[in-house]
Amino acid sequence: NVLSSFINEPEIFDLKAFTFDTEVKQIDLKNSKVYPGGGTSFSIIEKSCLENEKEDTRYADCVIIITDGYGDVVNPKHPERWYWLLTNDSSTTYIPKLSKTFNIKDVIFE
Repeated sequence: NVLSSFINEPEIFDLKAFTFDTEVKQIDLKNSKVYPGGGTSFSIIEKSCLENEKEDTRYADCVIIITDGYGDVVNPKHPERWYWLLTNDSSTTYIPKLSKTFNIKDVIFE
């Protein structure tokens, strides 16, 4: 599948995966399970992107968020680099207008 292509081609893709609810945690896609928490904050994702920018000297080229869209307001430095994969019955209220949204069922199950 597409995800395994990214994971298995580190010389081409510098893929970093994170889980988030009220905090952002990096995960190892090959070895870790993801445990959901409570609450959803999109603004902490931007905070993490900005901290990473300081460390890596550049902002992420692409930020992909899988969500139902219910969270808090976020104003990314580069909203055009944010891609939102939305579950059924999702909200776009908190998604920046310059970001791109997709129904996850249309992307994953085509």
